[in-house]
Amino acid sequence: MVLGLCVATALQAQVSADSLPERRGPVDSFPHDPKYYRTYSGFLAGRVFLSRRYNNLRMSDNDNQQPSFRYTPNSPINLGIGATYNWLTINLGFAFKFLNPGREDQGETKSIDFQSFIYGRRAILDLFAQFYKGFYIDPSQLQGATSPYIKADLRTGQLGFGYLYMTNWKRFSARAAMLQSERQLKSAGTWLIGLNSTYVAAKSDSTMLPEMPGFEKLPSLRRVKSFEIGPSFGYAYNYVFLKRFFAMGMLTGHLNLNYAKEYTNEGQNTRWTLGPNLSYKFAMGYSKPNWSAAITWTEYWPNFRTNNYSFLARNGIFRVSWVYRFVPGPKIQRAFKPIDDIYQKSYERYKRLAAKLKPSSILK
Repeated sequence: MVLGLCVATALQAQVSADSLPERRGPVDSFPHDPKYYRTYSGFLAGRVFLSRRYNNLRMSDNDNQQPSFRYTPNSPINLGIGATYNWLTINLGFAFKFLNPGREDQGETKSIDFQSFIYGRRAILDLFAQFYKGFYIDPSQLQGATSPYIKADLRTGQLGFGYLYMTNWKRFSARAAMLQSERQLKSAGTWLIGLNSTYVAAKSDSTMLPEMPGFEKLPSLRRVKSFEIGPSFGYAYNYVFLKRFFAMGMLTGHLNLNYAKEYTNEGQNTRWTLGPNLSYKFAMGYSKPNWSAAITWTEYWPNFRTNNYSFLARNGIFRVSWVYRFVPGPKIQRAFKPIDDIYQKSYERYKRLAAKLKPSSILK
């Protein structure tokens, strides 16, 4: 439906995106340097994509009695369609069988996976809520195993957010790299500063350890949970070459205060630690005035330690997409007017608040 909408309104427009002046909306009220990136506020960016979401859990015992191993969900590849209009992005993906052959031996995974990445003019907001049941361990990670080890009763949950302010937002566009709703014209980088927090929980009806020879000597473990919060610091750079090709890397370090608790047959143990973890975003592709093709990858690496075990809970999304940017027709513009009104009212409230919080240069 979204793709059909995009094609229909594109035929109505019959004009290239760069032949029109920038259609400024509230998000463009913060002036940027037009020599470095081109905005498409008021344009519709329709996309077709292939993606895969995942939520892995790596475990190791602190005494190194057994090699580390990783629980992996049987996550399918999705084919989907979506659209971006100013600040709003909606994507719908479907796991077709022809894209996921030969996955039966990895067991069944049930999941609810919500990941939202909001790329503003000056800041980035990441939100995720992931709940998975049913994992497997690849046989290459277990000594003597010839087939995947299935752990159908293992359940995990992750809730988290990350906020990053881009110091050089006037010249660096995160949207150009990650959404392709804008277009980076010249290479630019930016320092990142912000805050992040993550909650991770995992439990099993029996034991979270593989029920295989060698693991019975490790301390029992039925459930574990962790909460962490702390500041974030990083750097991002979008390299533009041969006029239309781009490659963007964004690496962020987090220094978190972590609370972790493990539940064993012998009782409960709590541990407080202060330590780092990482997150990154990567994008590369080809961008013309009207369309873009790109690969994007976002991943978080929450890690924590209990008295007996160490954990790395990786979550993320990998996507290959093709995006077409165009001016929507009059009917579609009327349908999207409430979106513009909501943002315009929010921006007006922000201006009134900022005027009270002098100096007024906060808006510059």
